[in-house]
Amino acid sequence: MAWVKLDDQIFAHPKIINLSRDAKLLYLAGLAYCAGQLTDGLLRPGAVRMVAAQVEAEAEACADELVAAGLWEADGQNFIVHDYLAYNPSGAQVRANQDWSEVAAGLRPVVLARDEYKCQYCGATDDLTLDHIIPCSRGGDSSLANLRTACRTCNSSKGARTPEEWQR
Repeated sequence: MAWVKLDDQIFAHPKIINLSRDAKLLYLAGLAYCAGQLTDGLLRPGAVRMVAAQVEAEAEACADELVAAGLWEADGQNFIVHDYLAYNPSGAQVRANQDWSEVAAGLRPVVLARDEYKCQYCGATDDLTLDHIIPCSRGGDSSLANLRTACRTCNSSKGARTPEEWQR
């Protein structure tokens, strides 16, 4: 399952606030479609018609409204959600994470045992996860040498940083 990131103040955003109800719905439905179909923010004409029908909006008028507001960019017959990849993972990143789940299932017991079932950052022994020392988003791989045990709190806090960057 894919997720799309939304600002909790989305309806107060200057680009959103003056949109019609239908354009707001089409924008949200378009974001959900892009995340679910891993399109990297690309909406082809058929997709626009489909998501417009799902939210009972008039596709062409609402698409024009979204382009005028700077939320979508026209690209020939297609539309691109402005800054989609600045806030959401790419399709390749989502697919890599899905592949990672399969790898992790096999490596998890090995890494946990090697690291004596404790977080290598704080020593906690509960809610343990696997952490990429060099994050995948920065070229790290899923080898045993690049994995270590981390509690969920430390792993979430570290995010896409190296341990040295995180512990500064």
